Amino acid sequence: MVLWKLYQKPTPPQKTTFPWFAIVAFYVLVISLALAIRALSWPDGKPVDVAIFVMQAVISPFLIISTFAAYILMLWQADFYYHDSKRSYFDWRLYHMKVHARKYLVVVGWSSVAPVKDIALQMLKLEGEFPRAPKTPLMIDTGDEFEATRTQQIFTKLVVPLVDKLRKYSGFGVTLWVRGADETICDDLLHVLKEQGITVGKQITFLAECPDYSLLNSMIIESERHWNYRHLLIIADLHGDAESKCMENASALFICKDFLEDERPKPVLLFQPLATNQELAESAPVFIATEQTQPAKTLWHTGLSQSEKYPLFSILDKNKVAPDRLDLELSLGERSAGYRWLALAIASDAVRYGQGAQLIAASEKNKPGMAVLSAELPFIPSEPNVYKYAASPVFIAFGAAGLADFSALLGCISYFGGPDILWFILFAVLIIIISVAIGWWLTVQGDTGAYNAVNQ
Repeated sequence: MVLWKLYQKPTPPQKTTFPWFAIVAFYVLVISLALAIRALSWPDGKPVDVAIFVMQAVISPFLIISTFAAYILMLWQADFYYHDSKRSYFDWRLYHMKVHARKYLVVVGWSSVAPVKDIALQMLKLEGEFPRAPKTPLMIDTGDEFEATRTQQIFTKLVVPLVDKLRKYSGFGVTLWVRGADETICDDLLHVLKEQGITVGKQITFLAECPDYSLLNSMIIESERHWNYRHLLIIADLHGDAESKCMENASALFICKDFLEDERPKPVLLFQPLATNQELAESAPVFIATEQTQPAKTLWHTGLSQSEKYPLFSILDKNKVAPDRLDLELSLGERSAGYRWLALAIASDAVRYGQGAQLIAASEKNKPGMAVLSAELPFIPSEPNVYKYAASPVFIAFGAAGLADFSALLGCISYFGGPDILWFILFAVLIIIISVAIGWWLTVQGDTGAYNAVNQ
């Protein structure tokens, strides 16, 4: 299960500049003092050796100050490197989340059966107006059960609109859930498919419980393994009880990865859904930030508690997404497990009716789910800048070590006539090791701290 979590986008550090003016002033002060001291301490009567005088009074102090400045710069740069690393990790995390979110299923056909026809048209107020519960009829009207059982009749209503595609793209798998039924209900579906001249390529997978949108995640993973992935999903939420306050409904989605692009009508793309145990208020902003497709026009929601619904509305308002919100319970009756799948079918109708991308949100037992449907192929997100703007402390450490060694060598030459080569080599190597170790530690700390801040 993917964790839809990005944390708050890192804020850039306060803009500060390296204290170059103070350093330059310090250069001038120290070199002026060194010149004065060297001039006053020069032996009387001894000719002034300009090269030695300049080396001792100007160059050596300059290099010593530059060495200290380099080490200060290394420490000062560590904070900028940390913030830059955090920005980089966040950008890459968002990029990979966007790539993941753009995976999709190709829904080439769908159908739904409910007591009210053309639910999408009526709820969108494109044709008529949907009667609100409790005035909504709750039982699916079927005919005489003498020749076919009630379930078979409903299966027939689901399958007939998909017959042409199911025949052309045969060899598909089937997943089935029917409320209150056992595996023997698969025989009814096989009977209906056989009547329509449709061959099932695999054994029907019967589900004992109504699935949530994590099933779609599994189907996307499976579709990545097969170029001709085909699957029929049927959810039949039937109760057959006149006392029930939930609307009976049944939905079918036919997913076909190798559907020909030039066929009509065009399919609907069902993007990687959000199916998580996280709070919706925490995961929804990340889901919206992935920008799977154009901003959705309508939100179809079912099963959301007040603590889920209103934070979600606030997030959508903030991001200017799905200004139209349709509560399925207000129209269909009390929440039922099949509503979240009926929402996919009627939202697919809305896409086909030219209503743009559609957003679905559902929740049950504190397990929220969201999905986006669109007719538009996703755009490919661009990779973030792979380079960091701030130099790593270890890079500056090499420069600082070089300055330290060079200033030590020049000081020994100017004051003592030259160092012992072996001892100086040992000293120089030790300075390099210590400096690089400090720079490496600061770099690793910056990278680790930034990674933990983004991925904790």
